[in-house]
Amino acid sequence: MRLILPDEGYSPAELLKDAQVLEYMTQNGTWKSNKYTLVDLSVPKFDVSSQTDLRDGLQELGVTDIFDAERADFSPLTNDPDGIALGKAEQDARVLIDEDGCKAVAMTVMTYCGAAMPEDEVDFILDRPFLFEIMSETGLPLFVGIVNAP
Repeated sequence: MRLILPDEGYSPAELLKDAQVLEYMTQNGTWKSNKYTLVDLSVPKFDVSSQTDLRDGLQELGVTDIFDAERADFSPLTNDPDGIALGKAEQDARVLIDEDGCKAVAMTVMTYCGAAMPEDEVDFILDRPFLFEIMSETGLPLFVGIVNAP
């Protein structure tokens, strides 16, 4: 983990606009002015999270077809790709620092929408304890858990 403290009068946002700071952050320990020193560190406990909509950023990078049902090509993923497009692309992240150390997690969610409407409708309300499982592409469980108080 790298901690960067701006000088008095400067904000972290200003640091992120500085080319030299960005170069430092991407050097992976090979910064020309690196030196080893003993540091007495005082870090407050914190728990921060963010939710970022990736759609605009992807489109600015030229990734546009996946959001258009007429131009998207998801044929490698399904036998019936007609009318399928991404409706949502977002990333959630959380970082927690406490006496036990640092924990960080991120997830990216991309949901698709199709052109065809389902014929049946059922109510599925998770209003009591339930189990969840997240599986790999091969069907192996990656995460299994219980939500006791929905």
